[in-house]
Amino acid sequence: MYNEGMKLFRLSEKMTASPQLEVKDLNKLKKNGVDIVVCNRPDNESPEQAQFIDIATAAELLGIKPIEISFKPDEQTLKDVIAFEELLYSNRKVHAYCRTANRSISLWAAASVKAGSHPDQILKIAGIHGIHVFNAIAPYLKDSSLRKL
Repeated sequence: MYNEGMKLFRLSEKMTASPQLEVKDLNKLKKNGVDIVVCNRPDNESPEQAQFIDIATAAELLGIKPIEISFKPDEQTLKDVIAFEELLYSNRKVHAYCRTANRSISLWAAASVKAGSHPDQILKIAGIHGIHVFNAIAPYLKDSSLRKL
């Protein structure tokens, strides 16, 4: 299915995430039906990182829509969450990436909870992948008693 070198986190039928992509990974994503690739990592965080323009150019050649919603660790904003929430409603297969997948999974979790997904289910899915997203979803919890967990 995916290249053994690409660590993939399956979050739902329509959503996957991974650490930093390389241009060569896009062919594998396309073969698996990915329609949109989302970069959650600002350029130049590290010298070995592929620049977004390189990923975006290669993605477009394959018919994958590239979107940049980049932010530094622990600096996701409501604007980022709303932009990602729109992707959840697109009914298209989305793949998000950042340095470790933590930002991407946290953003997915926040957008999912904001959109009405049950927090316990989102925490469980992220936890299966070893990602702790409670701080990311806390602002979007409707029951204030859950915010104190």
